[in-house]
Amino acid sequence: MNLNIHLHALVVVGVYTFDNKHPRFHRVKAPNHDELVSLLHTIALRVTRALEKQGLLIRDAEQPFLDLLPANGFEQLLGSAIHYRIATGPHAGNKALILRTVPPATTGDKPYTAHEAGFSINAGTVCQEHEREKLEHLCRYVARPPVSNDRLCVNVCSCGAGDDRGQVVVRSQSER
Repeated sequence: MNLNIHLHALVVVGVYTFDNKHPRFHRVKAPNHDELVSLLHTIALRVTRALEKQGLLIRDAEQPFLDLLPANGFEQLLGSAIHYRIATGPHAGNKALILRTVPPATTGDKPYTAHEAGFSINAGTVCQEHEREKLEHLCRYVARPPVSNDRLCVNVCSCGAGDDRGQVVVRSQSER
């Protein structure tokens, strides 16, 4: 299981004004590609700056945005997973071999999408005020946990001398 840190946000694209104490919504136009790239650049810089100030991130020439400074063994494993690096043993820290399939042919970036140094932003999903089911679907998607609890279980094995240890197992969706 690979760790892909990300977050989702629902954003109101417009502003409210008040006429005689009654709110009125004013929609703004969709952002163009250059505006998304500029916004993403600002977000990436601010996130990395905040993580550096907290001592959770150090700059790396290869990956300036995502080099975590591990505080314990578990954080070292997480950091290795993020960077596709070998976590333990004589080759610890080396890049892991990554086998990838040929990417599908694309006609370019998706509209309202920008990418920079491991960060991405997608502003392509829009929900109108009358689309209540779509809004509910988006809210459920944004609020869902990273891994469904239904897919997690503990595999307990007896290792002798009364030492029972468990392994967390993530089942595939077809095994549920």
